[in-house]
Amino acid sequence: MTSAGEKIKVLHVTTVSGIGGAERMILDLAGHIDRGRFDLEVASLHGKGPLGDRVRSLQTAYHDLGFGKPLCFPGRVRRLFKAEKYDVIQLHGDTAEVILRPLARQLGAAVVISTVHGLASFASPLRNRLLRHNRRWVDLYISVSAMGEQMLIEKRGVAADRIRVIHPGMPAPGAKDGARAEAMRRELGIPAGQLLVLTVANLRLLKGHFTILEAAARLKQAGPLQAVFVFVGEDRSGGEVARRAAALGVADIVRFTGFQSRVHEFLNAADIFLLPSQSEGLPLSILEAMAMGVAVIATPVGGVPEIIADGENGLLVAPGDAAAVAATLRRLGGEENFRKAIGQAGRLSVEAKFNLRDMVEHYQLVYQQLYDDAPTTP
Repeated sequence: MTSAGEKIKVLHVTTVSGIGGAERMILDLAGHIDRGRFDLEVASLHGKGPLGDRVRSLQTAYHDLGFGKPLCFPGRVRRLFKAEKYDVIQLHGDTAEVILRPLARQLGAAVVISTVHGLASFASPLRNRLLRHNRRWVDLYISVSAMGEQMLIEKRGVAADRIRVIHPGMPAPGAKDGARAEAMRRELGIPAGQLLVLTVANLRLLKGHFTILEAAARLKQAGPLQAVFVFVGEDRSGGEVARRAAALGVADIVRFTGFQSRVHEFLNAADIFLLPSQSEGLPLSILEAMAMGVAVIATPVGGVPEIIADGENGLLVAPGDAAAVAATLRRLGGEENFRKAIGQAGRLSVEAKFNLRDMVEHYQLVYQQLYDDAPTTP
């Protein structure tokens, strides 16, 4: 532990070095935490990726733990922990948690936090047994959703009083910029009068990209609604999503952009945000879209119902139901006033319940409380 009056030193450890929901949350904390009270750093098991550049741009230390070199990894972690003497270790992702939960305690971290983002791993009995066994090394679990809290209790035997739900928070965006929106549409080759339907999610089957493509094929066949579907995210499907688009005859109305750091620019240009996932925690991409006033279509999985009240601040469809997605897109596309009303209601609900200020304050309170309660090392 640090001496009285010094900053509380916090290390966030993530499994990957790309930019997903967990990493965006870490970046928001790094950019807005009280630097007078907290010294926050970030590490990744696999450090060669865009996360490092984004972290460093915030004048925050970033560490590549080099998990891909197993002979060097333990020594690298030991040297880092010995040199920096972290007060709080916050872990993100199953691999980081399995590897570093016991190791963090052995290497002198006074407090270990385990963070639940997505819910897919709870479907694995093997993972549940392993993580249930490791729970004795965790001081506090943080879940981004109430559904995650429920899964921790039911699947991993965590006591309710050892779990804290902290929802993600969004920075307040400015008003939409029409000129920049038109520039983005020209860049994507989307003519005036066509809907821009945006999906921000790495291309994985659980995110529902196949469902979107099937809905796009239905709309294209039926006419006359015209829409272009923009997929922002790394391709983790091995090209399967692109091949399915070609097979369904919709490749001409789909744009694959890959990973993008300027997600805000795409949201600024979007008419509709679509994420028909089969499994979710509490997706930041939905909150980002709602914060921008973009009408959202999603599925009632994981923590999504904690965000969206169907028909009030967004629209919900069943996972895998391409016909329902197509019908909902047609409704929003044909009823501009309704689309704008849904978008505005979404924006107001995010400002009230999922703002960045509250999220940062909740984390600061947790760090301070755990630091104050931790036993002082001799």
